[in-house]
Amino acid sequence: MNEEVLKDNTHPETIRDFVDKLEKKYHKVTSAKNNLPIMENGRPTQKGSIYRPDILVFDKNENITHILEIETGDGGKSMVGAIFLADASINKHIEQKIQDSKIKPDLIFIILGNKYNAIKRIEAVKPYLNLKHITTHIYTKNEAYKELFNPYIQNI
Repeated sequence: MNEEVLKDNTHPETIRDFVDKLEKKYHKVTSAKNNLPIMENGRPTQKGSIYRPDILVFDKNENITHILEIETGDGGKSMVGAIFLADASINKHIEQKIQDSKIKPDLIFIILGNKYNAIKRIEAVKPYLNLKHITTHIYTKNEAYKELFNPYIQNI
């Protein structure tokens, strides 16, 4: 099967699947127009954005609690870029008082390919990452289901 065809079919389906499940557990979930940082009086704009994650999860106070990125391959330099952009976006939200500084969102990479290669890449740059506003996690799809939809984890 052509790799591009696989990517086109798998990525949107996985996003829809996670959004459907997340909406049952969390206060607000978005998968479109996720332009970060939020600007212009709280309205996200594509022109001013530096980062567009696949899925955002919010609590009742509109704080971002989870940022999800679906990776159709085995991860790569785009993951490292997403880490820096997510941290910078949350920093901007804290400065603008859009995000509570006590709430540190989880940036979750859901790897549809080989998770080992993604972990290897992130481990190689970890000493250079000075993340202040997010935590990162790398999961396979099944691991992400277990972590995000564990019945013992309290709803936000």
